[in-house]
Parts: sequence; C-alpha cells; structure tokens
Amino acid sequence: MTQMVFFPHAGGFAAGYLHLASQLEKASGGTLKTLVYEYAGRGKKAREAEYTDFNDAVSRITEDLTAHFFDGSEIIFFGHSMGTYVALETAYALRRMYGVYPKQLFLSGQSGPYHEPDFKHKMTEEEGIAYLRALGGTSEEILSNPAFYNKLYSYVKKDVAMYDRYDAATRSVKLDSDLYIMNGKCDPELQEERLPLWQEITTGTCEIRMFSGGHFYINEHTEDVAEYLNAKMKGILY
Repeated sequence: MTQMVFFPHAGGFAAGYLHLASQLEKASGGTLKTLVYEYAGRGKKAREAEYTDFNDAVSRITEDLTAHFFDGSEIIFFGHSMGTYVALETAYALRRMYGVYPKQLFLSGQSGPYHEPDFKHKMTEEEGIAYLRALGGTSEEILSNPAFYNKLYSYVKKDVAMYDRYDAATRSVKLDSDLYIMNGKCDPELQEERLPLWQEITTGTCEIRMFSGGHFYINEHTEDVAEYLNAKMKGILY
C-alpha cells in the first residue's frame, strides 16, 4: 500500500482536497491510501492549539504523521502553495529524524524551493480582498460578504504570518525524492526563472509541469491534474 498525504494552501481546509484525493484512490484500484492533512485550529482539529510558528507546525505535523510511515509503505506528498513548503520541510524532518522520506513530492503553486517572505500578513482588508481575488479560488460571494470574508481571512492571515517568518535557507543536505513541480501558467505569482532551482535540492528526478489556469488551477482542471498524478505514480502503484 502506498500512502499519499496532501497539505493544503494558506487558509485552506482538508475538505478542499478531498475530491482530488478520492479520485486518485479510486483510480489506483486499492493500491493508494490518501490522507488530506488538516492543520491545527480548523476543521476537525478546531480544538487543537494553533501553531506558534512554521517550525512548530512542521514539528507537530511530522510527529503526527510518523505513526503512518513505519509499515514499509511508500510515501508520496502533495503540497499546494504554502502546503508545498509544509510538504518539503516535513520531508526533510522525516529524513533527518527517522531515515524515511517520500518517494515522490508533488509541489504545486511555488516558483522555487527557497521561500521569499513578502509580508502579506500586513495587508489591509482591501488589499487582502484584492489579493485573494487575483489568485482566484475564492468565490465572489465570499469576498463580497464581510462575515464570510473575515472568517476566511482570519485563517489566511494567521497562516501567512507564520509563513512569512519561515526561513528555507538552512537546509544542509539534499533530498532523495523525485520532485514534480506543478504550476498554473497564468498564476500571477509565478516566477518562471526560479523554476530550475528545484533541481538543486534533490538527487532524484525534477520535472516541471505547467497547467492551464491560475494559482488554483487544481480547482479549474482537476481531471488533468489527476491524470498527471496517476501517470507519475504509476511506477509505484502498479
């Protein structure tokens, strides 16, 4: 059995990735088990204390996941946007602490492996609405309703504040995972010149795959994303 873990974007909930995870499980014919990770302080983990910083998040997530990864199963991670760096640092932590690592890392919605803080948690409400509207993935109904927006943005702002203090420049070793870097061609945050940097952090394969759509191309082209993931996982699942 291969196990695949999904890490959501900033402000994201596990529910947003359940459809894709379910599609992949069905296509595998029972050889893939998926887990869409719910961050502390939301969804089913609403009663858990929120993370104090990015290191705390990675430490607690790694500890939470270790119970799943000592049965000989292959591991695959998928992270989108902020979730890309959560997946990446959790992979490093698993390798460093337990000598296990994901065979494949599908890293989505980020231009390069070295996070560059932009302090978006300091945006005003108007700037926050404009930012989320530019990224897509959030309905106009939510963005135009103060009650809905304020609830959503409270999660986004906490995640982004944690994310902005994250330092990705302290890694001393390379991963041994195969990396599949996925982005939307029309993502307003995409910096294509940084994409080759991904090869620097692994001894494995590094493939770049561009999809039609913006930052949340996953929602716009779920079938294409599922087809790509299935094709790349084929050697592990079958």
